[in-house]
Amino acid sequence: MAISSFIAQQLRKPTGFFGWLFMGGLLNRGNIAANELVLQNLNLSPTDKVLEVGFGGGYLLGKITKQVRDGYVAGVDLSPAMVSRARLRFHSYIQQGFCHLHIGQVESLPFENNFFTKACTVNTIYFWSNLSSGFKEIARVLIPGGTLVVGFSHAENLRKSGLDQHDFALYTPEQVKEALISNGFTCVELLPSFDETSGIFCFLAQRMKT
Repeated sequence: MAISSFIAQQLRKPTGFFGWLFMGGLLNRGNIAANELVLQNLNLSPTDKVLEVGFGGGYLLGKITKQVRDGYVAGVDLSPAMVSRARLRFHSYIQQGFCHLHIGQVESLPFENNFFTKACTVNTIYFWSNLSSGFKEIARVLIPGGTLVVGFSHAENLRKSGLDQHDFALYTPEQVKEALISNGFTCVELLPSFDETSGIFCFLAQRMKT
C-alpha cells in the first residue's frame, strides 16, 4: 500500500499536535525489532557515552539509558515535536545532567570531537541531506575505535511503499557500506537480519583509529 504524502512527511519530521501525540508511538511500534537488533549489537557498558541520531519516539533511547547508568546519553532529532516529547519522558535524566536531547541534523552535530564511545541510528538515513556528510560527522564525534551501529531498510522495500515518491533517499546495503568506509569507518560488518524477509539491514562499524 502506498503511503500518503502527509504520513511520509510525518515519518520524516513529525510536526504539530498529530506528530507529538501519534507519531512517537507509531515510530516506536514500527521500529521495535530494528531497535532491539541495534541495541544488542551496541554491546553497551555502564560507562559508555552514547549518541542516538534520530531518536523519534524514544524507544531505543529509553533502553540505552537503562544500560548506561554511569556514562552519558545524548540524542539529536530533526523534529521539535519528538524532542519536546522525549524531554518530558527523560526529564529526570536531563535534570541530573546524564542525558541531553537536541533539535538538529546529523550533518552538524553539537558535540566536541572524540567524545562518544558508541553511536547508533535506526531508519533515519533516508532523511539525511547527504549520507557521506552524515557518517563523516558521526565519525568526528566518536572516539578512535568507537562503535557505530546503523539500522535501515533496503531501497526495494521502501520503493514498494511508494516512499521514493516522497523524497526519501533510498540506499542499498552496498551503498551504505561504501559511504561508511569512505568517511572514517573500518571493520564494517553487515549483521544478520532479525527477519530475512523484512528487508531490514544492520551495519556494525568502528571509527578508524588513525
